[in-house]
This record gives sequence, structure tokens and C-alpha cells, in this order.
Amino acid sequence: MHQRFTVIFGKMNLLIWALIVVPLAPMFSFVFAVLRLEKLNTTLLLTGIMGCMALSVVLLLWLIRKHLSLEAVITTTDDGLKMELMRTNIFYPRKEIIIPLSNIRNFSLNYDARSGQQFVVLRLARGANLQISASRNAPDDLQAFQAALVVQQERYNSNPALQPGGQIGNTSFYETGFGRLITGAIIIGTIMVTVNQLVGTGVLPWYKVIWWYAIAAAWLVNVWYARQKKMPKDD
Repeated sequence: MHQRFTVIFGKMNLLIWALIVVPLAPMFSFVFAVLRLEKLNTTLLLTGIMGCMALSVVLLLWLIRKHLSLEAVITTTDDGLKMELMRTNIFYPRKEIIIPLSNIRNFSLNYDARSGQQFVVLRLARGANLQISASRNAPDDLQAFQAALVVQQERYNSNPALQPGGQIGNTSFYETGFGRLITGAIIIGTIMVTVNQLVGTGVLPWYKVIWWYAIAAAWLVNVWYARQKKMPKDD
């Protein structure tokens, strides 16, 4: 039975490039202008830096929300997924996108502790990986979509003619080898920072310590959530 879900769709490569380029562009422009000045006023410098940071945040949110993350209707089919974008733009010129099950290598339901939002990541064999998040118009569709993916995964992986290594996985990034390496590094770093502040010289400023704890806490909450999703539930 085909099911339809209203979600927010985005290509992860575009989202990552936006996170890199957009914050750098205003700062580089400001630095270029500052280097052309013979005399530099400290107040002007600080104001310019704060202004660039604020402009970067505004531009990034505007670009992601208005152009890089579009509402779409996903329909499950016998062969995979069909996405119909509500609108198109320069980043997403095609209104309809077909994703065969054979092109899906992995999917995972993830949680971002910083925003409190859930999202599904589709890792494809060909093409950019996709991020699917909840739409305000249908907030419950994301969970239902993930459940439908599990059904499709089980049906696809049960095919006896499937080639070795061609199965659809259901592993989050935090459960990969690289993700576990980062988790270990964060735990060790947190212990070192804590010991240094308690019995060491306390060379780190307090704001850097708080910043580290905030980053570590967000990451570890995401790891905990990924593991909870894998734990078997009691009947």
C-alpha cells in the first residue's frame, strides 16, 4: 500500500556548503575592507565583527529555510520513493525525484540536541545524501515515514537474489567507526578539561570550558538517542 508523507527535504551537500561558505563570506569582505584602512578604530573593528556574525546567522537561516530546505510530499512505492517538491528553485530545479530502493544504502532517524529536532538521513549509492525533517503542516509524518522505511527495508533485504553488500542498512552516523572515534575523543577531552580545572592550573578561560561542555553534552545526547533507538522494546 502506497503512503504519502509531507516533510521538509534537503540535500546534505548543499546544507554543508551553506554552513561553510555563508559565515565566511561576510567576514572575508569585512577583513578585505579593514586591510584597506590606514587607521583602525577598535570600536569600529568590534562592531564590524559582531555585525558580520549577526549577518552570517541571518543569511544562513534565510538560505536554509527559504531555498535549501523545501516542503515535499514523499510517496512510498513498490520500487522505492517518489518525492514531489511543492516548489522548485535554482538549487532544486526538478519537481519530481525518484529514488529506487536499490539506490538507498542506509537510513537513520537522528536527533539534534541543540535544536531538539529529529531528522532522517538517507545515504544513497548515487547522488547526494538527503536530510528529511518534519514539516509544520504535518509534524507526525516524519515518524510515520521512518516506520514506512523500516517496512521497505525489511522487504527489500529479504530478497534472496540480493547481492552481498547490497542490503539497506539502518545505522546512524554516531554508530559508525568514525562516529565512535569522535565520541571517545570527546569523552577523553571532557575528562582532561575537568581534571585540569579542578586540580590543575586552570589555564582555560571559563567561557571556553562552558563552550566545550556544551558541545560535548550535545554530542553525547545525540549518541544516547541513537543507541536508545537501537534497544529492543519490551512487548
